[in-house]
Amino acid sequence: MPNVDEESLNSLLARLTSYPEERHAAAKQYMPAILDLVSSDPSGVDAVPEGLVPILLEECSLQEVLQFIPPQMFELGLQMPTLQGGLLDQLAKAASPDLENIEITNLIQAALFLLTDPSFHSVGKVEKLAERLNQLKVLQDFIPFEPLFSGGSVLQSRLMALNILLTRSGNLKTEFAIWPLKSADVLDSLVRAEYYANLIQASPPVVHLLDGVLHDAAKLFKSQIEPLLTNPLEQIFVNLARADPQAFSDLDKRYKITDVDTVTLLARLPPVYIRTYHSDLPGQLVLSSRTVPAFCNLATDDSLFDLLQFTSSQLSGLSLDMRLPLMIACTNDRKTAQRFVGRFHRTMQGVLEPSGVPDIAAMQNQLEFNLRKAGISLGFTRVTDSTK
Repeated sequence: MPNVDEESLNSLLARLTSYPEERHAAAKQYMPAILDLVSSDPSGVDAVPEGLVPILLEECSLQEVLQFIPPQMFELGLQMPTLQGGLLDQLAKAASPDLENIEITNLIQAALFLLTDPSFHSVGKVEKLAERLNQLKVLQDFIPFEPLFSGGSVLQSRLMALNILLTRSGNLKTEFAIWPLKSADVLDSLVRAEYYANLIQASPPVVHLLDGVLHDAAKLFKSQIEPLLTNPLEQIFVNLARADPQAFSDLDKRYKITDVDTVTLLARLPPVYIRTYHSDLPGQLVLSSRTVPAFCNLATDDSLFDLLQFTSSQLSGLSLDMRLPLMIACTNDRKTAQRFVGRFHRTMQGVLEPSGVPDIAAMQNQLEFNLRKAGISLGFTRVTDSTK
């Protein structure tokens, strides 16, 4: 077993940089020793100079790498930045037919495991790993394999990994899988719904392939069988309304998804969608603490603001923490701000007085900024907090 202390490895790196023809033989000689060092003492990775592992493995085929790096060691190596680059390069080299090899499966399992490790995300390596896995055509070729992780269902594990790939890589170009949205397991359904929301957002052209899934989502949403599903189902609709408004409009008309009762959805849908396909709804909403988020969302659109019906007494009846967000939304645009203040000037008196609550103060500052930006003076002075 060769010496793998820091001095020896630095010397090796310098030599291999000058004599690339020695890299192949050095890989077979040194990689097992390096991984043995790391496995016996994780701090030993500090002795491995950056760039050495990619150089050692550069001339090796994936099958050669597997001869002297067992899959479990591959997983360990992927978690260490100084080893990771060379191992990721090996994953990227793997051809599609190689994926049938169970050892290759284990290697990809190790990589996908990292995608679900929050500590790995903080290192900032996820994007690179997702890019490499995309080159491996993970979605196309890996899905038929056996369970990725111990514990949990196979589908949950796959979808969790695919979700991260979709949200982190941003430019997924591989095939994808479609499963029924409803599962006997609520967690399964939640994960699936998040997967489809991400898929629609990442790849708008595939919307037409998700027809069955979208109808399932609409039926589940209207039936309210499982309240936990509400948020991810709404996210599917929001992303669909952004990616393909006409497709969502067709679904919306069939299942009556958007109405005055679905106020949490109205608070999230793009206002331009409501303006184009549901301009009748804003005038039907009644202002209350429950509907404030919907009012805030719709008021940001100048033409929808004119359709919203609410009175000074309704506005005054809201608590300050509900009133301020609506006032901020209604003053975000100069033209809307002038109309809003013209209608509710009296109601605004006192809203800028200090409360001693940081969140309230932050909203008051934002409202004051909006008014200044619109060139509006309320005609009364804001009282400063003498305790500051």
